[in-house]
Amino acid sequence: MKTSMLAGLIALSMSMTPVMADDHNTIKTHTIKDSIHVINGDGGNITVVEDERGLLVIDSGLKPYSEDLLMSISDIADSPIRFLVNTHWHFDHVGANLGINETGTTILAHHNVHSRMQQGGNIAAFGREVAPATANELPVITYDNGIKFHWSNDILDVQHFPKGHTDGDSIVFFENANVVIMGDILFHGIYPFIDASSGGSMVGVIKAVNHVISNIDDNTVVIPGHGGVTTDKAGLIAYRDMLETVYSTMLAMKNEGMSVEEIVAAKPTAQFNSEWNDGFIKADTWVKIIYDAM
Repeated sequence: MKTSMLAGLIALSMSMTPVMADDHNTIKTHTIKDSIHVINGDGGNITVVEDERGLLVIDSGLKPYSEDLLMSISDIADSPIRFLVNTHWHFDHVGANLGINETGTTILAHHNVHSRMQQGGNIAAFGREVAPATANELPVITYDNGIKFHWSNDILDVQHFPKGHTDGDSIVFFENANVVIMGDILFHGIYPFIDASSGGSMVGVIKAVNHVISNIDDNTVVIPGHGGVTTDKAGLIAYRDMLETVYSTMLAMKNEGMSVEEIVAAKPTAQFNSEWNDGFIKADTWVKIIYDAM
């Protein structure tokens, strides 16, 4: 990435408080199905699954809002949090790990989530330096291809998808409830961030989305990482079509030798901006990020 581009992206990140976070004042809890609830407005979407043995939580939002998150979870059910699954390592999905761990919770994630949290690192597109996590913030159980939970009269099939949003992404399929939690593989209705500096790639995101599309039906409830609480198969197909079109358009331009500045000027997202350009990453910046994630 050229210096001028990086400077622009760093300036963008400085203007967002915090990066990748929703407005905390709008934090709300939504009941999706029976015992499945989604808390949004505190970083990435957070899913809470009730069971007679306690709660299973997927992702933990932003660190400054740990106490508020725990209060929101206790409003759902006065039950212990037995398990926490992190869908990837970004700070808006692991921020309350410490607060939740202090309640006696077992934290799980893919191996690469543990490694990146333990080492810390830089989210290059935003110039965001992330400090190494403490031992009490880290997952204590990690998996390779995935893991299954027998929970809430259901089977929660956690599957790893490499080189997606990052290199440690997990998607969770509920076999009976017909729900799928996609983490930041899916940004609903807004252009998605793909973190090339954490092993992410545009191709990997498209492959993951296509896998989900092939394994759900028209009644499946799809929970994204950002950009709304739920969508459905049709919404996921529209997202996939947008990604594939932009990718193929940009790849052809890149193969023709066009610079990133020339590609941005060519407006490869123009046909999608009316629907997808309302997020924290605007079209021209997204094209620059995607250029690096190709």
